[in-house]
Amino acid sequence: MTHTLTDDAVLSLSDRLETFAQDPHTLLAFDFDGTLTAIQSDPDQVSLSEHMTRVLLTLETLRPCAILSGRALLDLERRCHRLQKTLLIGNHGIESPFVSAALQENFRTWVREKTQHVAQELK
Repeated sequence: MTHTLTDDAVLSLSDRLETFAQDPHTLLAFDFDGTLTAIQSDPDQVSLSEHMTRVLLTLETLRPCAILSGRALLDLERRCHRLQKTLLIGNHGIESPFVSAALQENFRTWVREKTQHVAQELK
C-alpha cells in the first residue's frame, strides 16, 4: 500500500499521481466525510464539490476507484451520483457488492435490536 503523505518525505501530488498512473495494480480508495468533503456541523449539508467531482471523474478513467463511508450506501449514492465507475461502499463496509444480502440484513437486525435495547435502558 502506498500512502500519499508520509512523515519523512512528501512528494508533490503530480509526482505521486504519475507513480499511481504507472502502476496497474493501484486502487484509489477514499473516505468521504473529511477527505473528499469538508466536515460540516450538519452532515446533511455535505456535498461533493464540482472540483472534486471532476477530479474523481478523471481518476476513475485511469484506475479503479472506491469511496468507503460510514454513511448509508443510499445516502452516499445520492451524493456521488455523477461518478460512473467508482465503487461506493457504505456503513463502514457492510453495504457493498462484496457483502451478501443475508449478512446485510443480519447486521440491520442487530442494529435495530441494540438500538431498542439502548432506548429501553435510557427510559
